[in-house]
Amino acid sequence: MHYKSFNIVSNNYSFVIWGLTMHLILLWGVLDVNFHSPIIQELPNVPILKNAPAKRLILFVADGLRFRTFIDAPPKYLKHVMTDRGAWGISHTRMPTESRPGIVAICAGLYEDPSAIFKGWKENPVDFDSIFNQSYVSWAWGSPDIIPMFTRGARDNIHGDSYPAEWQNFDIMHGQIWRLDSWVFDKYIDWLREDAHKYKNVERVVLFLHLLGCDTTGHTAKPYSKEYVDNMNYVDRKIEEVVQMTENFFGDNGTAYIFTSDHGMTDWGSHGSGSTDETETPLIVWGAGINAFNFRQNVEQVDITPLISALIGAPIPINNEGVLPWQYLSITNLKYVNHALLNNLKQLTYQVKTNRKMNCEDNGFADWREIELDNKISILDKDSETEDSNEKLKKIIDGIKLAKKSLIYFRQYQRKRFLLYLSVIWLGWITLLFFKISGVNRPIVNSFILLTTDCVFIAIVITIFITHKGCNNWRLPCYAFLATISSWLAIRSIIIVGMLCVTVVQRILQKNARNLFSWTALCLAVFPLLPVVEPYPRVYIIILSIYVVTVMVALKMQSKYRKAIEIFRLITTGLIYVEFIDGRSWISWTILLTTPLHIFTYSTQLRKRLQGIMLGLFCPLVLLSASYEPFFFIILALHLSCWSESNASSIQDYQSNKNPLTIEELLKAMLYTLLCFFGTGNMASISSFDPSWTRHFVTVFSPFTMFLLILLKLSIPLMLIGCTSHTLGSSNMFLGVLLLGDCLSLPLMYYVTPQGSWLDIGSAISRFTIAISLPCFIVLLHYLSYPLITFCPNKLKFYTNLKKTVLYKRHI
Repeated sequence: MHYKSFNIVSNNYSFVIWGLTMHLILLWGVLDVNFHSPIIQELPNVPILKNAPAKRLILFVADGLRFRTFIDAPPKYLKHVMTDRGAWGISHTRMPTESRPGIVAICAGLYEDPSAIFKGWKENPVDFDSIFNQSYVSWAWGSPDIIPMFTRGARDNIHGDSYPAEWQNFDIMHGQIWRLDSWVFDKYIDWLREDAHKYKNVERVVLFLHLLGCDTTGHTAKPYSKEYVDNMNYVDRKIEEVVQMTENFFGDNGTAYIFTSDHGMTDWGSHGSGSTDETETPLIVWGAGINAFNFRQNVEQVDITPLISALIGAPIPINNEGVLPWQYLSITNLKYVNHALLNNLKQLTYQVKTNRKMNCEDNGFADWREIELDNKISILDKDSETEDSNEKLKKIIDGIKLAKKSLIYFRQYQRKRFLLYLSVIWLGWITLLFFKISGVNRPIVNSFILLTTDCVFIAIVITIFITHKGCNNWRLPCYAFLATISSWLAIRSIIIVGMLCVTVVQRILQKNARNLFSWTALCLAVFPLLPVVEPYPRVYIIILSIYVVTVMVALKMQSKYRKAIEIFRLITTGLIYVEFIDGRSWISWTILLTTPLHIFTYSTQLRKRLQGIMLGLFCPLVLLSASYEPFFFIILALHLSCWSESNASSIQDYQSNKNPLTIEELLKAMLYTLLCFFGTGNMASISSFDPSWTRHFVTVFSPFTMFLLILLKLSIPLMLIGCTSHTLGSSNMFLGVLLLGDCLSLPLMYYVTPQGSWLDIGSAISRFTIAISLPCFIVLLHYLSYPLITFCPNKLKFYTNLKKTVLYKRHI
């Protein structure tokens, strides 16, 4: 018997550890799949282009300048450039429309690095290639949130400077609103006067001016305001001044200019989502090597990177996803345009090959897409100089389209494989959990069948590691291995297919239920319909609930000593709530921290112990309540008492009650758990609570302490449910809640995405995280409630004395 009990306990602990491991693996896996950096290091570089049309390029980025405001009242100089001197269009950004990902898209051709979520979206956690790395020398001036991304840890060819972070003040009433932009322009003019002569004949020079004024003004005065337009016109005048000074200094017509923005802005001064005002920004290009045309030519934001590279002849950054907008380049040298496009094709093809290899399939053989791209590049490289340039241009463009589609395909294919492995892992765990809570005994299966099953899975594991040998992407074989192990454990549990139909519906409602049960059930059904608890306390409702419980204690409790103690606790709690007594110093905390000791003084006879639990938890709940929460707790306690009275009458009876989980019990667990969340103001209390709710414990703002107190308040009804569930039947009851929560988290796993606005990304992560972690928290509360209903200090004292007596007799 001892060994049998030991084995049961060991199996339970093993099951709990395995379940916790599965939850952690799935949570980590979903985040890893969706937010793993797409940046690939050590890709080959395409060659430098000879005879580039521009020696240097100046990039102006007006942060937060939306296209609609710009085009409705275009500033004077840039309007002249659009109509007479250069090319222009809309640069379409991709969500999230924020400064950091927008600047990276412009300067590196790389969309948002989703792994930046683990650093709060503040910086790119992985080093990436950019136009500054590929230039001969670069200078950058602007915001301290942007410039360090490119200068931190960079080579000696990148120089940058930023103004103090304190200057980024959104209060336009203090200081000049153009201060940020004027500092940047002054820095460039200083460079032109002091250092530019050293690089007068140097090629592949990039100068980056990040102008934050429009963004700051838009957030405060809004993008339709006079201040916003004035800031835009100020930038326009300074750009005209910069261009004139630059042309006068160099005098070689070898400078190209690009003006654009990283993101737009809504009418109310926000950005980050995907509205047209946020995703449409102006793009104006003029100077050396530019094809002047007076019509709109739209591009994707990442297309600006290969455009910069083509203008100065620099290699395209290795992780660039953009396509060179060749229409912006001068058509007088179509041969150079073809060379630049061919470089773009080669650079995209390098990414296609590497992403295909990361799938770890048939590494010795190329995919048909890869073969076709190699053939196209080989033919284009061998083309004679006499071939028609227009025909060659069409072939290169077709190749680039194939490369873009192939790159998207291999990235999506890799993600689908990861999600498939995670789904198999999770389905295996759900299967094990189902059989655990169903209490079904597995039939005796022929040992030969089990041995065959084991051999098959061993062969699968060996095959996985052989096929993934030499694969650089170690994540794929690891997830595949875990999926195999999870499937193996599940299949050993379901060798007999008919076992899935063992659990049947027995009954939904109890027969011969008491009237109190029916009335309390109707009352509980009303609470989820009530409005969410407001931050302003309704003192009269709280005092009324204390009065009701006091009357119940006075009428129902037999022991005069215990009756006096309970009434004293209730009166003290009421005086604290009406602030007749200041409980912050020690009284409120004493009531809270002595609650378990108070409960343990009650008999372990289940009816009395549940009464003690209800009265013990009531006072702390009152001190944290603002409205009808105590009444919900009172009615819930009365309702649950109807369940417990029809079940076991002692702890010993409970401990022998190990029946399999039934559908009725599963419905109870789900119903009451949801009722606890939506009957007391719901989970919104955590994110929208008012500090006044915890005023009887702490008034100095302390987010961590306040959060724990509100979490305790939400947990108190669940603890009551957990204690009562120990008398309702199976000890596996709340594992059913875990099963249903895990089943819900499986489809939510596919809605987690690294694309879209930060709100979309954050909401998807939140839904999945809550679905996978909340059931675990509920089960944890269920097991933590076990000591409340079973612990007895008197029995502990008896066992201690017994042990001392035995030792004394042995000594004698």
